[in-house]
Amino acid sequence: MLHVLVLMVTMAAAASASTHLPPLHKLAAARPCLASHYGALPSSTRYSTAALQAAIDDCATRCGTVVVDSPGTYLTASLLLTGCVHLHLPSGVTLLAGTQRRDYPPTGQPDWYLLRFFDCSGCSLTGGGTVDGQARAWVLSDRQQAASPRQQQQQQLQARPAADSFTLGVERGGPDSTSRRLTSAQAHLQQQQQQRQASGSSRVLPPPPDIPRKAVRNWADPSCLKPEECRPRLVGLVDSRGMSISGVRLTDPVYWCLHVLRCEHVSISSVRILGDWAVPNNDGIDVDGSRHVSISHADVDTADDAICIKTTTEGHPVRNVTVSDCRLRSRSSAIKLGSESVADMQRISFTRLAIRDSNRGLAIQLRDGGSISSVRFKHIAITTRHYDASWWGAAEPIHVSAVPRRPGVQVGTVSDLHFSDINVAAAESGIFLAGGPMHCSASHSFGGNSCDCSGISCTGGSTRDSGGGIQSSSGSGLLGSSLPAGLHAAELPPLRPQPLQHTLSDILLQRVKFRLLSRSGFEGGCQDYRPSSNASSGLTLPGSDGGGVGCGSSSDGAACRCCWWPAGLDCSSGSTAALWVSGADDVRLTDVQIHYSCPRRPDWKQQLHIDPGSTSDVVLKRVKVTADSCSDESVM
Repeated sequence: MLHVLVLMVTMAAAASASTHLPPLHKLAAARPCLASHYGALPSSTRYSTAALQAAIDDCATRCGTVVVDSPGTYLTASLLLTGCVHLHLPSGVTLLAGTQRRDYPPTGQPDWYLLRFFDCSGCSLTGGGTVDGQARAWVLSDRQQAASPRQQQQQQLQARPAADSFTLGVERGGPDSTSRRLTSAQAHLQQQQQQRQASGSSRVLPPPPDIPRKAVRNWADPSCLKPEECRPRLVGLVDSRGMSISGVRLTDPVYWCLHVLRCEHVSISSVRILGDWAVPNNDGIDVDGSRHVSISHADVDTADDAICIKTTTEGHPVRNVTVSDCRLRSRSSAIKLGSESVADMQRISFTRLAIRDSNRGLAIQLRDGGSISSVRFKHIAITTRHYDASWWGAAEPIHVSAVPRRPGVQVGTVSDLHFSDINVAAAESGIFLAGGPMHCSASHSFGGNSCDCSGISCTGGSTRDSGGGIQSSSGSGLLGSSLPAGLHAAELPPLRPQPLQHTLSDILLQRVKFRLLSRSGFEGGCQDYRPSSNASSGLTLPGSDGGGVGCGSSSDGAACRCCWWPAGLDCSSGSTAALWVSGADDVRLTDVQIHYSCPRRPDWKQQLHIDPGSTSDVVLKRVKVTADSCSDESVM
């Protein structure tokens, strides 16, 4: 027995040195606090809050472990874990979240978590049990759904003529959010099926899933900055150190599921997160203003972002985050950095991920004044597809955008960004890289002549083939020019060092292989810049080609092109590209293979869109574009 104790203390010493755990004398004195000894009894109707909190408070005095020792479901209000305490939920145990306002602290939404680990040092949540957010109790009834503002808006949208089917969306859940018309999408799907049958193919596509967001109730509380998101989170690690979460199952969150806020040295491993695929804002894991965070072997399946890295508090950057060996699925982004980005995010890596059937695979959405740098994506498998347009995304396997959230905001920059060994087995859209002007500050005006565009160089960008160049083929014929219209290899100006002009720079894509495959009946042809707005987004600017960011003042002084950026959900072009680059400097593509499958989607009208007016130093090396021969469709 003594040898066992010595071994335990030795292991604790090693853990303490590596994860900043409490002193060893506290760990050696720890003993379990059985929840049943404090009066906790399984019940889905009677609260166990007082008994569970008593066990937690008692164990926290000696860095002990609370064990919920009787299998069953325990209804509970918010629980506070602080200091040093461990919560162990064995298999067969479920903590069921209360759904009433009185179940959460009166201090306001920042403190609304079912499990709130606050100012912890070495706390943990372990076991094979479940924490259930009970989002199903927040969903409005069918009658309430029909009367909700969102449902009424969707009905009005469907009543519009087809030409007015697409509008700009500004904020997720806001009054301008849109839903794609299913009528034309179903017609496109039916046409595909007829073509397959005519060619003798037995494969029939399933009908497109028409599952818009569910309307959920929100509390009317003044502490909520967004009234449409006035709901509690499930698990929060706040202002803590040396935390670990492992083995647990987190289900049915009504808002963010696992929030890591202003923490250091956090390990999250082998957790499973399952969210309702129609409930908005049910992010899986949000790492927010934290440092030295490791996420591994997680299985996350949510309607909203699966894993999101963000900064919501000024002065609290994100640094040194690793995500590895995870399986992810989302109707939004499987991986996202942003959109909240008021502080910097640096030194972040994503390795060995499997992403399936997501609206976006890998996404960076910079919208505020912080910057993102030194990010690596390696050895990642992805499939993407379109979903209802109320969810941000356009089926891009890779999406990087850095545009202001609103006029007058100087957005930060995205730089030193590498994608390596990315395999996209199926995607309905291409790689999307879109930045904006570097020097557009609040002093610039969008409605008059006060915009100072001095210091913004208006020299055109340059694109070049290097090494193996660009190969393009479709059976026996060429797909068309791989360079932007009007730009040919023989006419390219020599590359020369230029000061950075745009919010995207130093981006490398190497050993990227992806296949464009029509997988849904939803319409495409949109560039999704949400959440963003622009006072000039509806203007046709002189010299603009519809997708680029120009510089200099417009001839009539109505807007300054150096202060213009694309915004919202832009479906004006009706087309997508296998590779879209605008508002970027120093972009390198090496060993990139793109393959188009049959049948063609109507929005696949471009191969490469590289805007010469808003890019510089774009280098393409061994970029190959191929396509199946589609006898029933015209070649691009």
